[in-house]
Amino acid sequence: MHIDILYDALVNILRAGDQAFVPRAKKNFYKFCWTEELDLLKQDSMESNKLWKEAGKPRSGPIFTRRQLSRILYRKRLRDEQKAETYSYSNDLHEALIKKDGQLLEMLAS
Repeated sequence: MHIDILYDALVNILRAGDQAFVPRAKKNFYKFCWTEELDLLKQDSMESNKLWKEAGKPRSGPIFTRRQLSRILYRKRLRDEQKAETYSYSNDLHEALIKKDGQLLEMLAS
């Protein structure tokens, strides 16, 4: 009986701490590289894919070509943005480490 009360109290404390101090991520929070251009490319890719399906999924012709080009352009631009974000993050981290305060690190280590 006492264990149940203690357990409930502990759970309530943890929930309150979670709500008060754990940040909540917004939708697309982890998509650092997402841009308005990618929104447009994705929309175009989705529209051309829908048109392609409505046309019976042809394997050649202008509808097929538009679908393929839209998909290729969207995927390439997405990969480019992801690589650029990783490169930028790496550079920022490198510069932060170069500028670090050795005395502060020593104080924190002791």
